[in-house]
Amino acid sequence: MELALTFGSLGDIIAICQLCVQLSRALGSGCQAVAGSAKEYQDLLYLTELDRATKTVVEECAALIEGALQHFGTRYHGSLQTEGSGSKCRDAYKKIEWALREKERLLELREKLQRNTERLTLLNGLAARKSARVDNATMLARIDEVQRLVSAEASCREEMLRLLKGQHDIANRQADQLKAVNDQLVACSRSNSDVLASVKQSLAAVVEIKELLAQIAKREYTLEDEVTGKDLDQTLPPALSLRRGMKLNMSMIFAVDVQRSRTCPRCHTDNMVPDNRTIPWEQMAARGLEHMIEPVFREFRWIHLTFFVFDFFLYRSRETEHGGFR
Repeated sequence: MELALTFGSLGDIIAICQLCVQLSRALGSGCQAVAGSAKEYQDLLYLTELDRATKTVVEECAALIEGALQHFGTRYHGSLQTEGSGSKCRDAYKKIEWALREKERLLELREKLQRNTERLTLLNGLAARKSARVDNATMLARIDEVQRLVSAEASCREEMLRLLKGQHDIANRQADQLKAVNDQLVACSRSNSDVLASVKQSLAAVVEIKELLAQIAKREYTLEDEVTGKDLDQTLPPALSLRRGMKLNMSMIFAVDVQRSRTCPRCHTDNMVPDNRTIPWEQMAARGLEHMIEPVFREFRWIHLTFFVFDFFLYRSRETEHGGFR
């Protein structure tokens, strides 16, 4: 007999198998192990019986407490309350009666309540044991799910920690680079300050040399023989003024207007006399002193250059060989 199976028929077979498993679980098997629907129904009945027993015990405790309160209230409420009955003798009598007559009744009531409390504790334990049954597969699945979530969270935390470490390393490298750039900027600033100072000095020297060159072009200088200390006559030809091996000092000439004081050197009296006048003062006539009022220009010499004369004669000899000195 041939049987053709398709994907649809295979799915039907799987569905039938699952239905059979569910039916077997619902029916259960054997007398010793009751399972399936019957077991669930029996557990429900057991919980119902526990509920009834619990209610019975609670009602019994309530009846005992209510009867005791009714008995004690009618006899001792007026005398044993906080304010008392107003009669000290009656209150004292009721206290003595309570201590002598009601001691055994209270002990019996306490024992009954204790037994009922123990019964309630036992019933609560049985109910909790029945109601706390949980499918092991479901519990394990929940544990696996929680473990999976915890593992995923731990992986995320590790990845975040790795990224943070990378960011920290990058920040440290950037800080080191910024520190190096800052050091370079400080060094450049110092070098720039030095360069600016040298440029300033060079510029001042250039300006000074420019002024000196202008003075030299105007022939505002003198040449002094270091041996004799006399100035050379610049109107004479160089051949008559210079000799080989002569050491010369070159001095620049600066004219400065020096104003003499218009006050008496003795009495410090000001005068309004024009320049180029000689005035005798009465206070100084006994000594024969006079005061001259005149402007005077002094020559200041600045020793700028000292050199030896030898190139001039060498140049002269060469020019003579080529046709004379010009």
